[in-house]
Amino acid sequence: MNSKNLYDATAEKYDDRHDNARTKYMRTVENKLIKRYASGKVLDIGCGTGQHMKYANVGVDISAEMLREAKKKGHDLLVQAKAEELPFADNFFDSILCIFTVLNLCNYNMAVQEIHRILKKNGIAIVSVASIWDHSKENLAKRLVYNKQSHALTMRIEKFRFRFFAFNKNDLIGLFEQNNFRLLHFKGIYMIAKPYWGWHRHHSLPEKIKLKTECFLEKILQPLNKSARMYFGVFRKQ
Repeated sequence: MNSKNLYDATAEKYDDRHDNARTKYMRTVENKLIKRYASGKVLDIGCGTGQHMKYANVGVDISAEMLREAKKKGHDLLVQAKAEELPFADNFFDSILCIFTVLNLCNYNMAVQEIHRILKKNGIAIVSVASIWDHSKENLAKRLVYNKQSHALTMRIEKFRFRFFAFNKNDLIGLFEQNNFRLLHFKGIYMIAKPYWGWHRHHSLPEKIKLKTECFLEKILQPLNKSARMYFGVFRKQ
């Protein structure tokens, strides 16, 4: 089962599936990075239901059903395409967003080459991926000691199974540097907090306090971000 079929089948309930305080924490991080680094003509690759389309001029997604949900929200400049085959001219965009597991689910080498092709010189790419620790049960201390390698695995969401590539920090940075990008900023989240992927859940007051405390500690622990379950990178095209 490929990711297109997964998102086509789950598009109508995608926003509900991610309606929880822990995913909203991730969205806050995304928004801050976009506001700080994205400018000019912006493309959102893997725009889904339009979460970040308020910052983008054009949205691309592999799933027609996800784009249909985005269109319901009033977003019009939407294109169905694969991240590996983007229908845009060379040196066209000033900034590109590629957020929340797009690179985990596609041919990441081809996708990064396409990002480089359609970005202008000195253009900015803001990306995020699930890391090798995303589904790990190892505690923070063990994650800091282990030098776990990037690897592919089979994932399951509801009844769907698909291939998922998990990155370690060095390999994600290396992927972009090998394609003539320079790292400007790196951040990791879910070092202490854990994500609730696909889990609609209201948090009680004690849970909200616990999450706030975990998020505060993660800011202090940023030098240890290789142990995070989600990586964010901001890269400049050379």
